[in-house]
Amino acid sequence: MVNVYPYYDYIADPVNNRLDFVQFATDETVLIDGELNYTNLYDATLDVLYWAMERVLARDVHLAVSETGWPTAGNGNITTPVLAAIYNINFANHVLRNSGTPKRPEPVNVDAFIFGMFDENLDPNVQRRHFGIFNTSTLEPVYPLFTTSGNKHFNVAQKVGRKRIGGCND
Repeated sequence: MVNVYPYYDYIADPVNNRLDFVQFATDETVLIDGELNYTNLYDATLDVLYWAMERVLARDVHLAVSETGWPTAGNGNITTPVLAAIYNINFANHVLRNSGTPKRPEPVNVDAFIFGMFDENLDPNVQRRHFGIFNTSTLEPVYPLFTTSGNKHFNVAQKVGRKRIGGCND
């Protein structure tokens, strides 16, 4: 299980990490690593893990993304409900396509979870307080990821039964 947070890579170096690249919002090749072309940082991160697992002869180990997400507040205009919605919806679409990564383009079922269900306003790590899909006090969605009739991205996962995408907290 791995935590994959392109958000943290973006805030560490916004000059060299394009926002559309970290949010699955471009089809343009942004990163080239030898023969491999990347349109998003998430796939590049998974491929780094695949390379490392191969180095220790663990190629057949199933990889699961235990956490990913984008905060809705806490870091100026980089953390808004709109940017969180864009990241999480694009993430769900990406995982549901089941298209693999440039290093491993074959279809692969990766269990993946969005962090977190609720904002954690008591978390001592201030940067982790605003990842919630739902507001802690009102229990209302912070942004439109789910609707009362369901969200097609998440309903598809339930109907297909091949992937689990959801919210989780530590």
